[in-house]
Formats: sequence, C-alpha cells, structure tokens
Amino acid sequence: MTAEEILKAMCAGAPGNLEKAMTALSKVSGMSADAVEQMSVDAYNRAEGDLKDYDCPICKNKGFVAYLDDNKEYCQRRCSCMAKRRSIREAKASGMGALLSKTFENFETAQEHQKILYRTAQEFVSSVTHGDICWMMACGQSGSGKTHICAAACNELLKDGFSVRYMSWIAESGRLRRLKTDDEAYNELYFQLQDPMVLYIDDLFKHSGDGKPSDAEIGLAFDVLNHRINAEKITVISTEYSIEMLRSMDEAITGRIVEMCKGNVVRIKPDINKNYRFKEFR
Repeated sequence: MTAEEILKAMCAGAPGNLEKAMTALSKVSGMSADAVEQMSVDAYNRAEGDLKDYDCPICKNKGFVAYLDDNKEYCQRRCSCMAKRRSIREAKASGMGALLSKTFENFETAQEHQKILYRTAQEFVSSVTHGDICWMMACGQSGSGKTHICAAACNELLKDGFSVRYMSWIAESGRLRRLKTDDEAYNELYFQLQDPMVLYIDDLFKHSGDGKPSDAEIGLAFDVLNHRINAEKITVISTEYSIEMLRSMDEAITGRIVEMCKGNVVRIKPDINKNYRFKEFR
C-alpha cells in the first residue's frame, strides 16, 4: 500500500479504513505512533462530510471533530454545530413558516401597547429559560402585533433548544373536528400538537363562520389546553377576543389560561390606531 493510497483511505474517513491506514502508514514511513495519530486527526478534519441544513467550517459537515486525548490517542467528539442543526430541523418542523423571521429585534415599540407586549414577552422567555412552567397570552385588537411578539418569543425558545409547534386555530381545529371519526388520523395530529414542549396557538377561537365559537370548538380548546396543563407544558396564545369575551364563552378555560400565564397576559383594548394594517390611513 503506497503512502498516497494510505492518505486517501485516511481522508475517506471510513472507520475501518482509518485504523488500517494508520498501521500501514507507520510501517512504510517509519513515522512515530504519535505522528501517525496526529496525521490521522488532520486527515479526518480536512475531509468533507455530507450533512445538510448548515455549512460548518469546523467539522466540514461531518458532525464530528477528531482530536488527540491526553494519552495522544485518536478520538472524536460531536461538533458544536450539531446543536444548531437540531434547532434548524426543529424550526422547520415547528410549522412556524414565515413567522420564523419574527424577532424581538424587528418588533416595533413606538406605541405603549407595543412596549407592554415586548416587555411581557421578554419576561416570559426569561422565566421559561430559567425553568418556570408558565404561559403567555396576548388578546384584543386585531393588527396590534400580537402574532409577531408571540412568534418572536417562540423563536427565542427554539434557539434555546425548546421544541415548538405552531397551531393556527382556524386551520388545525377544523382539521381535528373533521378527523373525529378517524381515530388514527385524529390521534396522530393531536399528538403532534401536544408532544412539543411549547405550543403556540394563533388566533384562538377565530373561525370562518359568524358569531361565537361552537360547543365543539370550546370542547376541543378545553381538551388541548387541559392536556398541556396536566403535562406541565408551555403554551403561547394570541386571540382577538378580550378576557371578558373569553370568560363569557367558558369561564373554566379562561380561568385556567390566566392562572397558567402567571401575569404574562397583555390586554389590548379596541382601537383602530393600534392596527398597523391601517397605518397609512391615519
């Protein structure tokens, strides 16, 4: 086996080839064992991997980095990029979509209600990252920044390693109700909503029809929220309904939400001037 063939085998990074290559190289070159070990480290770290989602300059997309331990023996450790890759995968699986671009940095705080939203969301994230099981709810005026700030909070938690799932109430609640007669499909979707540590319910009780939510919707909301309370999981909620309106629909659900929020509730009174969608008409 020539030196060139040995180096090629080493650079290929195949576990079986690497040990053979190191032994062969030592024999044909007369190099010391330490020098061969170091060469194998360098060869592995130069090799390109095929992992996707993130281009890592440290491991070159292999997921591992080679090094010599205290005994000068060849070892590998997981690259720090693996945590970032996991966050990227979880972000894609979260259902957040375009909302992944919503951050604290690009949230406007020109108006007082926006400042309150911003402050409440940051306090909520801080509490959660310090181990508290608490919820957050932003309710009231449409177009006031509720979805943006809730998404920003969830994105921060994603970066901190929390699993997050986005639930558009109007879409997902409709799907669940339609799947009621299909136990397998219903349970699969229900599990997807309940499994993540953080669930963001956007536009709770918003629906395509007129009037108040149906008894079926209220029952579904109770099931979803009660399950998360019992499982000690975190929920973020945005809704156009006021606390008073929610309480008139179901006092038990509203009471449990408020209790779990532990003060992380922002109530935005109706005011067209708070609707950013009509900003150019002011």
